[in-house]
Amino acid sequence: MSNLLITQAVVALALVGSITVFLRYVAVPAIRARKTTSDRLAAGILSLYAFGIFAGIGVALGIGIIWAWPQIA
Repeated sequence: MSNLLITQAVVALALVGSITVFLRYVAVPAIRARKTTSDRLAAGILSLYAFGIFAGIGVALGIGIIWAWPQIA
């Protein structure tokens, strides 16, 4: 297996795992806790917003590590 293939497999597994954890522990409980459709829609949208923020923070940290790696190593 090439390094690229291993990297792609790890990224794919991380993506599937993070979406699964998000749906199971954040989105579904937030939506089920609401009674009206508009409240459920708002809970779903806010959950997606929170997921996007955390994903953005993770991407920013990753880019920062890649950028700073020559100075670190």
